[in-house]
Amino acid sequence: MKHKTKNIWITLVILSYLGLTYVPKFGWGISFLGSVLIIVFGMQAWPKSFKQKFGIPTKVSQYISSLILLVIFFAFTFYIISQIRLLNKYGFGIGNIYNLFHICFYTLNEELILGGLVLISLRNKLKRLNPIYISLLVAFVFSVMHYVFYRWVFQGEAQGVLTFLTILSLFMVGIIRNNLILKFGHIGYSWALHFSWMAIMFGCLFYDPYSKAALTQTERFNLLIGNNITVGIAMVFVIVTTILLISNKYKVDKSISVTI
Repeated sequence: MKHKTKNIWITLVILSYLGLTYVPKFGWGISFLGSVLIIVFGMQAWPKSFKQKFGIPTKVSQYISSLILLVIFFAFTFYIISQIRLLNKYGFGIGNIYNLFHICFYTLNEELILGGLVLISLRNKLKRLNPIYISLLVAFVFSVMHYVFYRWVFQGEAQGVLTFLTILSLFMVGIIRNNLILKFGHIGYSWALHFSWMAIMFGCLFYDPYSKAALTQTERFNLLIGNNITVGIAMVFVIVTTILLISNKYKVDKSISVTI
């Protein structure tokens, strides 16, 4: 009976993520509600280890360093994206606070589930497997899922075909975020990187200066992620984070149950 109840809470966690993360048309606070419910239901499923399950930082120093990195990533991301869009002669407009609020929590939801629950659980379950292989596998699935969803699942302006360079770049971005999580054991740094990029790419406006037509989601992916500048930078970050992961492998907490 206890196991059945736990499965119900886990199901509610997943449904909260899927149902309350990608639907901003229902309100700018919907992703925030998703974050709250994911954590609340997670606390019921794993009362003693929900922070470890989701990769939630447990030390004040981790929160402080995550915020510092967020500021650094924001500045770096803004500069890189600005250079790309200027080279391609696209107009730019600052996004509103509602978009940023939504993106803040939708990226957090992705990190809690995909970065925390899935990746850390895999690491705990596959203790004998080199974490680099886990990072590569999850990154591959991450990049392929983007192609599948944008090609066949998403509708309207979100639907489109991601280029090979975009998929390659997404694969490397997946490696970077996975390496950070596996290295440090929490999602703070990967969320800082994720949010800073998405806040500018999706939170702001990019448009053709002549027709004034805004770029679609797929066009933004291909322009800002699927280009030589981003690919080159991603390669550098892959090398750096892989060296970090190899130098001091993330030690699995054996006191945490590996079942989800």
